[in-house]
Amino acid sequence: MNTKTAKFSPKRRRRQPMKSIVASTDQASSSTPKHNNNVKKGAEKKIRARLIEQALMRHKKIYPCANHGNLNDCFTVSGNRILFWFNTEDQSTHLVVADYCE
Repeated sequence: MNTKTAKFSPKRRRRQPMKSIVASTDQASSSTPKHNNNVKKGAEKKIRARLIEQALMRHKKIYPCANHGNLNDCFTVSGNRILFWFNTEDQSTHLVVADYCE
């Protein structure tokens, strides 16, 4: 019986992209910049809370980035995305992103 054995080199798994959090709303948030007139304050808070939750699930302990005093100061709005910047115990900076609808 002639059998061949193939050698497989382990491949590095690529991280799966994070699921986007989509919120459909109709009013702007008064506490955030005028980035989207259709985002309600409550919907954006839910998105921010979900981003913090995702970061905690992945890294267990997270800290505010740079000179920020708390995690709520670590958000950036860019186009139709909300970005959450944070540090981990090893003092490396990470980013979690969510999209929202206009």
